[in-house]
Amino acid sequence: MKIMKKVIFVILLIAIIFTIFSIFPNNTYASTGWTQQARNFLDRGRGSIKISDPDLQEFIRPIGNLLMVIAVIVLVIVSIVMGIKYIAAASNPEEQAKLKKQLIGLVISAVVIFGAQLIWSLTYNLFKDI
Repeated sequence: MKIMKKVIFVILLIAIIFTIFSIFPNNTYASTGWTQQARNFLDRGRGSIKISDPDLQEFIRPIGNLLMVIAVIVLVIVSIVMGIKYIAAASNPEEQAKLKKQLIGLVISAVVIFGAQLIWSLTYNLFKDI
């Protein structure tokens, strides 16, 4: 019972303190100088970077084309190597089964590469007028 009375007393004391602090005005001593400096900093950043759509295309398109060319070259080389291995393993069905499993990974990677390019071009064409 004594502990309960102490808990209630502490809760009431905290409530009274919060009430007193909420009644009196809260004076802040913050200088308006640093807030104005922060606003100036944000205002400088808003207008300084201007990238137009043609500039962005000029920068991004060669990178995208280069990555696509590299991906296609890698896919072709891996396909040729896997085809040669499959032909060489004609007498060993276990090796052929293993290569067929690897072929699934090759097909999935090709779908991901060309799908990403398709999604990028569709997204760009849909949102370029906005």
